[in-house]
Amino acid sequence: MSQINWISFEDQQPPADDNGRGDQVKRRVLVTNNMPSRDACKCPSHVWLLRPQRASNPERTGAWVGFDDSDRLIHGLTHWADVGLGPEV
Repeated sequence: MSQINWISFEDQQPPADDNGRGDQVKRRVLVTNNMPSRDACKCPSHVWLLRPQRASNPERTGAWVGFDDSDRLIHGLTHWADVGLGPEV
């Protein structure tokens, strides 16, 4: 398995892509809100593929949030990793 390069939201924001309508949207990236939590392979176990965005209420949810495919709010995002998926995914 190849090594994933995790980046802190404090260090760098995820890239944005043009969505084909002239708007810039955050690219879908792997995100985690619990970097120390690991699975049996020593990889982060709390991982989602989503478009992170700045929170409207960061005091309550943390600075970065996102919605999974079931529209469930994932809050307190701390790290992200670009896996090369553009806005069409």
